[in-house]
Amino acid sequence: MNVPSSCYGLFIDINNNLYCSLSNQNQVVKKWLDGDSLTPIIVAGIDHPDSTSDALNSPNGIFVDVNLNLYVADKNNHRIQMYGREQLHGTTVAGSTSNNITVTLQEPTGVTLDGDGYLYIVDRHDARIVRGKGNRFRCILGCFSTGYANNRLMRPRNLAFDNRGNIYVSDEMSHQILKFTYYNRSCNRITSNVTSRHLSFNRPKFCATAGWTSFGTTFASIRTLPSYIFVTANNSVYVLSRSSFHIYIWRSHAIHSPIIIVINSLRPESIFVRNENEIYIDRGQLNQTVERWILETNMSVPIMNVPSSCHGLFIDLNNYIYCSLNSYNQVVKKWLDDDLLTPIVVAGTNHPDSTSDALNSPSGIFVDTNFDLYVADTYNNRIQMFEQGQSHAITVAGSTSNNITVTLREPTGITLDGDGYLYISDVKSNRIVRGGPHGFQCILGCIKSNSQASKLTHPSRMAFDSHGNIYTIDTAYARIQKFTFSKSSCNQITSNISSITTSRNLSFNQPKLCPSATWNSFATTFVSKDAINGTPYFIFITTNNSIYVVDQSTSRIHIWSNDFTVPTITVSDKLISSKSLFVLNNNEIYIDKSSGNNRQYFVEKFILDANISVFIMNTYGLCWGLFIDINNNIYCLVNKYHLVAKKSLDDNDTRVIIVAGNGQRGSTFDVLDSPSGIFVGTNLDLYVADTNNHRIQMFKQGQLHGITVAGSTSEKITTGLNHPTGITLDDNGYLYIVDSFNNRIVRGKGNTFRCILGCVAPGSDPHKLKGPRQMAFDSYGNIYVVDTDNHRIQKFSFLKKSCESSVMITSTPMLSHSTTILLKYSMFYLMLFMFCI
Repeated sequence: MNVPSSCYGLFIDINNNLYCSLSNQNQVVKKWLDGDSLTPIIVAGIDHPDSTSDALNSPNGIFVDVNLNLYVADKNNHRIQMYGREQLHGTTVAGSTSNNITVTLQEPTGVTLDGDGYLYIVDRHDARIVRGKGNRFRCILGCFSTGYANNRLMRPRNLAFDNRGNIYVSDEMSHQILKFTYYNRSCNRITSNVTSRHLSFNRPKFCATAGWTSFGTTFASIRTLPSYIFVTANNSVYVLSRSSFHIYIWRSHAIHSPIIIVINSLRPESIFVRNENEIYIDRGQLNQTVERWILETNMSVPIMNVPSSCHGLFIDLNNYIYCSLNSYNQVVKKWLDDDLLTPIVVAGTNHPDSTSDALNSPSGIFVDTNFDLYVADTYNNRIQMFEQGQSHAITVAGSTSNNITVTLREPTGITLDGDGYLYISDVKSNRIVRGGPHGFQCILGCIKSNSQASKLTHPSRMAFDSHGNIYTIDTAYARIQKFTFSKSSCNQITSNISSITTSRNLSFNQPKLCPSATWNSFATTFVSKDAINGTPYFIFITTNNSIYVVDQSTSRIHIWSNDFTVPTITVSDKLISSKSLFVLNNNEIYIDKSSGNNRQYFVEKFILDANISVFIMNTYGLCWGLFIDINNNIYCLVNKYHLVAKKSLDDNDTRVIIVAGNGQRGSTFDVLDSPSGIFVGTNLDLYVADTNNHRIQMFKQGQLHGITVAGSTSEKITTGLNHPTGITLDDNGYLYIVDSFNNRIVRGKGNTFRCILGCVAPGSDPHKLKGPRQMAFDSYGNIYVVDTDNHRIQKFSFLKKSCESSVMITSTPMLSHSTTILLKYSMFYLMLFMFCI
């Protein structure tokens, strides 16, 4: 064959055609070897360099498959072009300009296919070999920019297979032909069933509503900065300190005198433990290996070569060990059942990026029982999940996810429980986040309060013990914090009240009222400022109509017993800025309090007959709303931190779990903004007056995201609200909303809402309200409203006739002008008829 210049690639297809890649002419030509003519024909490219589908720019390597499709390494266009048989326009099958998500290339010079149609691309400028097809590409060789000579390429040009699958690469700059041995084990069938080897760590099963006490205890203080934690299945705790090269070991529930191992290494980053005796230690910074340390014999052996530190180590159920190479933006693995020390790349490219096949400074890793790999992609602020055998990941947490998840700031740790819920160490947000089918929620470190026990600062890693308790490294305080799992958070809750076996009845009034229920618009003043020498702030009415009023200005509780018109009891107990109360059995008063210069916040139970107080629970701040549900859980609404917390009254633990909000204000469905009132229905749904969002949020039992049931942002047509501060339900499910800035009370459900009280301009007249804050029913259905700006409590009487079946109209309708005229004519003809008779 005659050619005008050098052939940068030669290939003979199964039809005996010889192809030549003319880089200088930007074309590929061919001729039939069984013919006498020496003149080739052009099969790809035009007479000048270009990036259009019919052009090439300095083509190099070529390959023709059994279907006679031509593949061209289009070097200066940074792509692989495929030309169908007899086609002059190519399709980009690899490169950033492909219609599919493939891989970014830099000056590819070689392309080869295997028998399954996978492409092998010599990515010259990136000094690597890439494998893939469709939209699944990954680096397989030369994936580290620096490191050992035997795992590094400098300027590869082309590659070839031998019949055992080994790859030979011509590396021009190093003047070598490098042979890379095919890893037989990599194509063995992997079972997704749990093998005979059990997990060496804890993966407890919880429930959708699982919660942990927000106030932690310090398990250990380690001055030399703890950096990694591992808790074994029998609850031995291993803590690595990279600054002192020590591993601290607490054997099975021991809290004193840990075993200390000194590692002869430079800044080890991670460990993994098996059989209580085998410690896998990152020593990549010192000698570029991962070692297995046998604790009883005090001996170590290298098990995997790595080019730098492993910021995460993990061993899966098929006995593969994984290493997260933070400096190389990759995750590698190798099988522990052979002697080969060289790992293969399973995630990431050789440079930082935010594409689906890339990582940027990955840290923590986790492999589940389906062999899906989860990576804390730190500088991309996301959690990536690589399904088994896939090189492109799905973002399962982070603002760039296709689903609504959670915003992360430099996550470094990732763990899964037995139900597949993710637990993320969100370092720069100083919190632990949990997520699954029901959404994402902050569970620990959610509040920036004064309590050191509830704070986390740069929590880098976490682990479970077998009881479901969480241990986390609190980096800034150089300590290990233990947060206790609240068993009551996963107790089975019955949503049908008729089948609830609790002996405790409702302690407040929840009357059953009809759709047309109406109240007298003109109120009587039940409590005035002068009557109690203070300002009423909160009201609670028991089922026997005892009325409890919090006077925040004088730190007193006034009690009217059984329809008395003057207070029968006044309790004064230095209630510093108390906002709310809840009463059980007419004798137990639950009230929020604060004390001391550091403003510690808590809830106490005051026994009225005995005049004694019992400490109930810690809180993050004053409770603007208190509520006890039918399952004996007490709820505290913390306005300052935009959340609702709860605890069970049936255990002795005084710490709370968060059930709504995450400590930060916002307007999305999983957060709140300065909430002021709460109510829990008999089906355990939580209603929150989300004040600054001008809405009522309903959190269904076990759900982390609220539904707007009233307010202009509701999906249904409901009612506009302006700073609602109170929410109550009657026994028919009607909502009663204290719409504070609109100076009114609104009633409704579904998409039918109406104003029932204070429906005129604000003022101090008996039919007006001004800045109402909260309301309550008595047993007759009368409504008492805390009319804040008027410093009074107003009583609005229920009109019984409005719900009697014989009454069709509950108010006098206003007649229009045309209707009035028609009525006059009707009356005239009626009178005329009567006169004639």
